[in-house]
This record gives sequence, structure tokens and C-alpha cells, in this order.
Amino acid sequence: MKYGTCSLRDVALAAGVDPSTVSRALRGSSRVAAGTRERVLAIAKSMDYTPNVLAQALKGQRTRTIGILVASLELPFFVDLLRAQERWLYRNGYVTVVSVSHGSPPREQADILARMQSRAVEGVCIGFPDPNTVDAYHAAAAAGVPLCAYCEKSCLHELDSIPMSLAVCDLSRGVSLLIDHLISLSHERIAFVGYLNMRQEEFQQAVQEHGLMARPDYVLAPGNESDGAVAETCKRLCRLDPAPTAVVVQSDEMAVRLIKALSAAGRDVPGDISVVGINNNPVGELIPTPLTTLALPTGDIGEWMAEAVARDIETSPHQPEVRYFPTNVIVRASTAPALSH
Repeated sequence: MKYGTCSLRDVALAAGVDPSTVSRALRGSSRVAAGTRERVLAIAKSMDYTPNVLAQALKGQRTRTIGILVASLELPFFVDLLRAQERWLYRNGYVTVVSVSHGSPPREQADILARMQSRAVEGVCIGFPDPNTVDAYHAAAAAGVPLCAYCEKSCLHELDSIPMSLAVCDLSRGVSLLIDHLISLSHERIAFVGYLNMRQEEFQQAVQEHGLMARPDYVLAPGNESDGAVAETCKRLCRLDPAPTAVVVQSDEMAVRLIKALSAAGRDVPGDISVVGINNNPVGELIPTPLTTLALPTGDIGEWMAEAVARDIETSPHQPEVRYFPTNVIVRASTAPALSH
């Protein structure tokens, strides 16, 4: 018999019992004698039997399938989040259905959720929910599908009406911690490089809260994270007068590209300018001048999200929870005391 072709009926035939007995034995039913159950389980294992989850769903049984919807697999944050979720779910006997939204329109994201439900998922982890897809989240929750999403504190008000668990990071506080670190090194002229409006606003708010001038020309937005776009932004950064002594970058990947561009322009990091990133991507540790960064506990977030969905599946009615996760600054060689000019 080929692997994966064994049916419940085949197991029953080999064990000399009725298929219904095999089904009850696999579910751990007390209606099956212990000796019979152990024999059936051993035979099923030897035959590489795998239950058909869709058939189980049609019979109203558990499928132990969890959907995972992530925004992108190009950004390490979402890859790490997905890895942590899948690891926890696998260890606890679940299988996953993964879909990537790629920033698709709300209607397409709603369709993704509907398709997951049609494949008998019992719950869904959402990597970064789109506030414009709120109706789809409400519909899934109303259908009894437990949801858990990662979001930043600044977006919490857009999602708190949805009955789902939330893993929350306060990135505004995190950016403020980065500014604290730079000010402790006597930096006062601090620029920002990044195209996310949310990050720009968090930076400007943090600068103002620390009593520094929030100069509009110190906020530089490359069109994307490519080497070319960051190199062009670097040229603008180098033309600023007075020159910034430090720069906060919206991601570690972009910060690494900026350090490369600064080096090509003859600017020393951290001698001429200090650079900090966000996310604690391992690439930041591998460059000649390791990157100071804001770390998010991505692994802890992913595992908690998976556990929250699994818990809500077992709890009726669902009891959504909001869990806050801290951020912290990891100081490396890309920051140093500001030079006196």
C-alpha cells in the first residue's frame, strides 16, 4: 500500500474490527476497550494512516486545522511570526493553512478568510489586520471562528469592536526608547528614514516629547526598500544642513542598506552619524558595524497567538484576550556619542 492511500476501512480490516470502532479508538473514546484501542492505534501507525480532515468536517468532527493569514513573506517579521505559530501548532497536534495577502484589497482579503472557512479551519491567526477588512473579521467571528491578530497599539482603536484576541506591541513607546538612547549619547539633530506614515508620526511624536525640534526636512521617505531607493534617500540625507548626527530607520533591512550607502558616500557610521533600526533582524548583526535596533519578541507573539486561537476553539463562548508585549533597545556598534560641531 502506498503512503497516504490507507483508509479507515483498511485499518478496520487489518484490525478485524468495525470501521466505527476504529473511529472511536482514534478519538480516544471510552466506549472502546483499552486493549482494542491500543491495538488499533498501533495498526494505524504501522499503516501510516492519516485521518481525512475534510471528511471529518462533513461529519461535524474536529479538523484541528488553523488558518494563518500574513501580510508578506518578504519581511522577516512576518516570516518569524509564521514560523513561531506553525511550530506551536505542530507541537500541539494542529495543521495549518497559510495564505499571504501581499497587501491585497479588502475584498480579496475577505475572500481569503471565506476560503479558509470553506476548508474547515477551526480558527485563524492574522499577521497584521487591515482596518478596511473589519466587516470580514466580524463575519468570521459571527460564524463562530476564533480569531487572533497582531497589531500595534496605535491601531487598537480600529479593531477593538471585533470579538477576537489581540497581540499588541506599543511601537510608539519603542521609538521613544530609541530616541532616549540617542539623546543619552548627546544627539539632538535626529533624522528619520522610512515611507510608513505610521512610523513617521511615531518618530515626530517621540522627538517632540523629548523637547527636540521636529524638522519636516529631517523626515525622508524612499519610495521602497530597494538599494537604489535607499541610495537616493542617502544623498538627500547627506545634503541636509545642519547635518543630522543620528538617524532612525523604519526597519533593520532598510538601515543596513542605508549604512552601505553612507559608507559609499564617505560617511562613517557611527563616527559621522549614528544609525538605528527596528525589528532586530539577524542581518543587523552580520554587517561590519552591527546595528543598534529595537527588538520585538516576535517568537513569543507568534506562539501566544497560536495558543490563544487554540484556547478559544476549546472555550464556548469565546473569551477574547488582549496581551501586550514589550519592546527593548539592543545597543550595538552603529551608535556612538555625537560629535561636537
